[in-house]
Amino acid sequence: EGFGFPEENMHFLQVPHTYKTEGGNTLTVKRFALKLAEGTNSLYRLEQMPEEYIHSLSDVKSHVYYYRNKEGKFFKLERVEEKTSVVKFRVLEKYRGALKYLMADWPNINKESGKVKFTDRGMAELVEAYNLFVDPTSIQEAPPIKDGRKIAHVFSLLTAVPQPQSN
Repeated sequence: EGFGFPEENMHFLQVPHTYKTEGGNTLTVKRFALKLAEGTNSLYRLEQMPEEYIHSLSDVKSHVYYYRNKEGKFFKLERVEEKTSVVKFRVLEKYRGALKYLMADWPNINKESGKVKFTDRGMAELVEAYNLFVDPTSIQEAPPIKDGRKIAHVFSLLTAVPQPQSN
């Protein structure tokens, strides 16, 4: 499933990436994302193309995370910039609420979701801690996390084919 570079300790998996266009349409494309944590639940990092996110004045990054639950369903975890006027914006940390929902059976999730940073290390460690709670035998060897690692957009572009949307 997917492809990898064992010598670099990197593995990529195809995920369904959904985003809004400037015109407000929702598109879903299949793109490759880097595996950061694996077990009962997995975490992947996907680099977005410039037209897939708004970035004007904030520190919103060009990546999102995809959480894959034990049933194999993907959930987007993101931090987004929302324009409130021509010159004002606010940053929405949507990933925190999504994590609370996805890990609702974990007693530590309220505390942990409030302090987790939107970084490869922070997100991967949270998913690994949750996996340990759900099933202590589910932890698998994951690649070492190096925050700030730049992943070439080439991997994301390999299968950037729009999927039909129902209106």
